[in-house]
Amino acid sequence: VDGILYCELLSGGELAEQLHREAFPMMLMYQESGLFHSAAIDYRKALGQAVAYLAGRGHRRIFCIHSEYSAWPDVLETECGRAGMALDVCCIPPDPEEWTELLRQVCRQAPSAVLLSGWRSAVLFLQVIRQEFPQYRPEIVANCHFDHPAFADPRIAGLIRNEFEQLIRESVRVLIRMIQGEEGMDLRPEAEFACAEELRRRKQESGPHYFLYSTEKPTGIIFYNKCYTDIAEKGKKDANQTGKVAGERGSSESRVWNQLYPEKKQAPIRRSAAGCVVSAGTAERQDRD
Repeated sequence: VDGILYCELLSGGELAEQLHREAFPMMLMYQESGLFHSAAIDYRKALGQAVAYLAGRGHRRIFCIHSEYSAWPDVLETECGRAGMALDVCCIPPDPEEWTELLRQVCRQAPSAVLLSGWRSAVLFLQVIRQEFPQYRPEIVANCHFDHPAFADPRIAGLIRNEFEQLIRESVRVLIRMIQGEEGMDLRPEAEFACAEELRRRKQESGPHYFLYSTEKPTGIIFYNKCYTDIAEKGKKDANQTGKVAGERGSSESRVWNQLYPEKKQAPIRRSAAGCVVSAGTAERQDRD
């Protein structure tokens, strides 16, 4: 391939050093790097706003459920310290059954305010509450870049939002420019916090913001995220001119996705008509989760 949009954590090693020495066009997603250009959401301001909002509603302790390698615990420790709040944190295990059991344990502890770093965690958490702990009514702040139907639940006190689709589009554009010999750049857009009242107002004014999941878009490039297929439709010509762009992703999310949505199994890797090798995957790195 001529360039790589790399969505898994790259921790260094011989291959990374070699690609860096060769100045291979590569854009890392959902992480920061000293070797390659990268794209990652800056959550510091949004997390500070979420902590202040929960403190203003009388909470004195936040329980954070975060993904591996997430920067959220460090940011929240600082923000909770400023607000005079206590902080409990736990990391999401890779196994779906362990993940579900962890959420049950949180329900048994019944913290009054819960902050989740990924939308899958939030959806699964709400499912566990409704099915097994219906009397438990925490105030939940979830990280999600689209309006999932589950978030109509009154337990959702707010969402941390970001222009995630735009970040992906810009990352693809940066990578294409790098393949063409131009200079790359890092992308660090800021997330925002919106409370439940603000989310309802936005829906009334402009309707819900969807982030559709599909494997049958007529673009020739198969991702299960709508934004990737949108990029593919606009970028086929560039892809034909510049060569192939590969996307990588881990498999742990696939197991969780298939558990949450058994009727929508993830698609296998395919090659597009434009010659691009792509893989079905999304982001919850900070987002994931």
